[in-house]
Amino acid sequence: MLSAHSFNALLKTLEEPPGDVLFLLVCGHLGTLPATVRSRCVPHGVHRPDADPALAWLRTAIPEQGAHLADWLALSDGAPLKALSFAEPVTATAHRVILQAAEQIPENAIWRTVDGLASSPASAWVPMLQAWVSDLGRACAGADPVRFPGQARRLTTLARRTDRGRLGEFAGWLLRQTPILEHPLNPRLFAEETCLRYEALFVPG
Repeated sequence: MLSAHSFNALLKTLEEPPGDVLFLLVCGHLGTLPATVRSRCVPHGVHRPDADPALAWLRTAIPEQGAHLADWLALSDGAPLKALSFAEPVTATAHRVILQAAEQIPENAIWRTVDGLASSPASAWVPMLQAWVSDLGRACAGADPVRFPGQARRLTTLARRTDRGRLGEFAGWLLRQTPILEHPLNPRLFAEETCLRYEALFVPG
């Protein structure tokens, strides 16, 4: 994104930093860095902590939430700081509503779930629904869930009533809603449409 002149200046500075200056470059996708930058750096991989020490740290940080910590850590891909954010009321409510939706739909009417979703920001519950759909796809393929391991039995039951084609279409639709998550025009209508589309994934039991 730099001009050629600025980029050359950056390379020169990285190669010969002034004085005792040390640059720390953070990158989530190493392959996107130009080779000329990588060649001037010493790579150091940063990995997720193991589950046991992460859970121990969470129990110390939020001991009152002990019953939920393993679930939150799994949903956070093993990142303890992200799991810590689930203790926030808005995020905790969104997680509870998504689990409620998973238990009630398609067997029961969607309206109680719609009420819960409409009362929470879409930016909080849509990513959790995306994680649920991803695990549902894994269940369809005969694989174990990674984000909702505690719901493995429910996921297996639902997987028998849908297929990966329908799940892929729904996941694509959810992804296309990303630009409006911060300000849906009508939160309840958005929640209704989402629940109806999710309900349509399943054949009658």
